[in-house]
Amino acid sequence: MGKNMSKCIVCGKPAVVHLTQIMGQKVHKIDLCEACAAAKGVTDPEGSSIVGMISKALTWAEHMAAEAPSAVQELSCPSCGYTLHELRETGRLGCPECYKTFAEPLKMILDEIHQHSNHTGKVAQTVLSRSELSDRLEGLKTALAKAIADERFEEAAQYRDEIKVVEHSIEHAVKG
Repeated sequence: MGKNMSKCIVCGKPAVVHLTQIMGQKVHKIDLCEACAAAKGVTDPEGSSIVGMISKALTWAEHMAAEAPSAVQELSCPSCGYTLHELRETGRLGCPECYKTFAEPLKMILDEIHQHSNHTGKVAQTVLSRSELSDRLEGLKTALAKAIADERFEEAAQYRDEIKVVEHSIEHAVKG
């Protein structure tokens, strides 16, 4: 896929950082080399150069090239023809299929940026497994009984309502 590589607007070297700013109907594009991007402060929130992270993560490809040169040098998307070299140069992918083709280097990039690639946030109740829902239901029933025993009836009503939601979720998990 023979693309014309853009040049850094500051020094003229090959650009590896491509910024696009859209304000109303106007689109402003800025292309920078890694050195000029670093000098201009184009970094991620953690303070590391985004381009540096991509380059560092793509050392996987260099490691693989040492072991199987033809396999990595020829790594390209079967759908759009985008190559690993183009990913390294632009930091962009060519199409949705590129995500599968370059899954390993992309995982390394995400691990570098976010320090991990596993989700650790909240999970929607509809996604919880039946056993997790059952455990949640038991905990709510225990809390309900304690709230009633302590005469905290408003709190007990909240537990009652939440129990209904969890029971409904369990019912749908069984049917689904």
